[in-house]
Amino acid sequence: MTGQSPARFRPCHHVRRGVDFQRAYASGARRDAGWCVVHAAPNALPFSRLGLSVGRRCGNAPRRNRIKRMLREGFRLAASQLPEGLDFVVSCRLPPSAPHERPTLGEAHQLFLAVGPSLARRLATRPA
Repeated sequence: MTGQSPARFRPCHHVRRGVDFQRAYASGARRDAGWCVVHAAPNALPFSRLGLSVGRRCGNAPRRNRIKRMLREGFRLAASQLPEGLDFVVSCRLPPSAPHERPTLGEAHQLFLAVGPSLARRLATRPA
């Protein structure tokens, strides 16, 4: 997978287990991006994975699903440039008072390009 974007966002690229989400939240490596917070934790895999937490506060089901699709696609497009072996968990914080506000594909892509390397550096400088 190194050097090119994966053709699909495969099930192996999903963070699904609650334990993995809790590990990302507890790792302490996080970046606030305004409309979302990105947590990161190392995993023992040769690729990075994505977990999404988009609660009801962000809107109704179609709006939440649209946000998740944008984030997954942004991650897929940025996957070749992201550090390997990390779990990224994105918690969306879009206020319900802004019903038409949602991230675009470009914003989602730039989010991962901006926070991925900085979170990897932050995790690398921590003592084991």
